[in-house]
Amino acid sequence: MKKQLVISGIVGGIIGSVLTALLVSPVTAQKDKFDTIQCSRLEVVDAAGGIARVVLTTNEHGGGVVVAGKDGKPGLMLNIREHSGVVSVFGKDMKSKMVLSFDEHGGGIAVRGKNEGVGAMLGVDEYGGSITAFGMDEKVDLGFVEDGARIVVFGKDGKSKAGLAVTEYGGLVSVHGKGEGAALMGIDEYGNGTVGTFDKNGYQQ
Repeated sequence: MKKQLVISGIVGGIIGSVLTALLVSPVTAQKDKFDTIQCSRLEVVDAAGGIARVVLTTNEHGGGVVVAGKDGKPGLMLNIREHSGVVSVFGKDMKSKMVLSFDEHGGGIAVRGKNEGVGAMLGVDEYGGSITAFGMDEKVDLGFVEDGARIVVFGKDGKSKAGLAVTEYGGLVSVHGKGEGAALMGIDEYGNGTVGTFDKNGYQQ
């Protein structure tokens, strides 16, 4: 009986010590180390509201990374596919402000301004490079094509208003009026030059 009381007292003391340590000691975050984590989707959330701040996904064609701000809205997106990839940076209005893309034929960079539709694009393909600048209503396109290069100015209606083109055979300058008329000046591979004006029906004046 005496031994049982002694053992009971020892066990009770041990349990009491453990409970006291658990109640008194501050709770600390446990840090685990992993050599490899395998999953098809991984979300990193903040400590406060549980909002996903970083999301990593993968599938049979590629994968993606999304980085979000305090409000949970995406600020940066990275997507990879079999033959292409896209990096997008978003503003507060959730509209893309910068896009970097590439594929098997080339790549490009697009930057958008504060106003809708205003921005610039830089692209590269198998024929060369191109630059396009967008205004509020017009745009200018400068680039290389398969057999030369060109500069084109487009109006509000999306139609070319002025252009300069150069090929292996010569060059051409064109100006288009508001009434669909046009003036052309060109030169061919033999050095012969031409100048002409045309009405809206294409008849030379």
